[in-house]
Amino acid sequence: MREVLDEDFCVGWRQVMESWHSRWKSVFQLFGLRSWLVAVIGGVVTLILIGVPTAIIDTPFFFRQTPVRMQDYIIWVATGLLTGLIAGTFTLSAKVSASGKAASGGFLSFLSVGCPICNKLIVLLLGTSGALAYFAPAQLYIGIASLALLGWALHLRVQDINRNLAHFFDLMLSWERQFRQQGLLPAADESTNP
Repeated sequence: MREVLDEDFCVGWRQVMESWHSRWKSVFQLFGLRSWLVAVIGGVVTLILIGVPTAIIDTPFFFRQTPVRMQDYIIWVATGLLTGLIAGTFTLSAKVSASGKAASGGFLSFLSVGCPICNKLIVLLLGTSGALAYFAPAQLYIGIASLALLGWALHLRVQDINRNLAHFFDLMLSWERQFRQQGLLPAADESTNP
């Protein structure tokens, strides 16, 4: 009995994942040169805006008192990728605004990759030892939360773009039926060969 339930769960999960994949694929297939340029520029700007003040990118303006960890690089790059894709979707028409979730995700990402004892607010609230003992270990979870928010914002954009596409195609089909009924287009079963 348990194997049957596990198999049904796997089949259902696989169908959900295939549905998401086809929705996301259909949206990213709509990306033209303009969308990809906006996505790349948005991602690079995000990487610079987060990387410079957190001293992931070495500059003479900022320095870190703790070394950059591998998790900082991973969260930083994933944030740049997700933010770039979100920016690229804004070149396609959609009504939903996920900018609040994207901004929150970007801010949390900034907190998660920054030096824990370089953040004046955290040091003020927790002290230096508290920043290292409590805030530094929590940064990984803050980074995961930021990526979850950015992923959700992207998912909402993809859903709305797909909804708009479905509405557009329904509208086109209804226009086609009306044109055929009015005789402006040949019937669907008529041959158009010369």
